[in-house]
Amino acid sequence: MIHRKRSRRDAFLILYQWEITGKDLEELTESFYKCFRAHSERKRYTRMIIRLFKQNIQTLEKRLAQQLKGRDLMSLGSIERAILRVAITEIELKKTQKPSVAIKDYVRITSRYSDSSQVKLVNGVLGQLFKNLSFPEP
Repeated sequence: MIHRKRSRRDAFLILYQWEITGKDLEELTESFYKCFRAHSERKRYTRMIIRLFKQNIQTLEKRLAQQLKGRDLMSLGSIERAILRVAITEIELKKTQKPSVAIKDYVRITSRYSDSSQVKLVNGVLGQLFKNLSFPEP
């Protein structure tokens, strides 16, 4: 499971770079892992999240806008947008088996890279997402 926690952080960092630079996601992923050594399972899981995001970006952006309840996605900071994008990709598309664990990881990532008000925002959005899931947690 440690690989998933690190993969989540890696996917966030890659999406953050994507938002800032506008470069291709696969290119950013490969250059990211050229700079950092990582277990193959960690790389595989990160690549899967990035691929799912890229293939479903419009659906995910729409879903994220719904979760924000009237708040404009672009009014969020780049860090929060990247974290929420990765989280929704993993939780809704990958249908992670333990969404509460994933949510806790994403809130921890937010607390590492953002201030407390943004942590509350991310926690609130992901908490609402968890309530709306159509499948029960085991």
